[in-house]
Amino acid sequence: MKPTHLTGIVTVLGVMKARALKHKELKAWKIGFLSSILLWFFAGGLTGFLTFGKVGYYSICIRASMCLIGAIGFYFLRERKNPG
Repeated sequence: MKPTHLTGIVTVLGVMKARALKHKELKAWKIGFLSSILLWFFAGGLTGFLTFGKVGYYSICIRASMCLIGAIGFYFLRERKNPG
């Protein structure tokens, strides 16, 4: 994820907030999805920062497992909402 993509996400979230203040349609699922991308990006960066000094380049395995857990959670959440 490039920082330019993150600025785009923050921009979209800001536009959605402004639209909500004008009582326009608010897509809660989109806010949750974009916010989770930001959260996982910063969580991965923080995890890498904290673990690199202890385990070196193996710290990427910890971050990769975080991505896998997030993907599995998203899959099951989607399946629960749209069975079949």
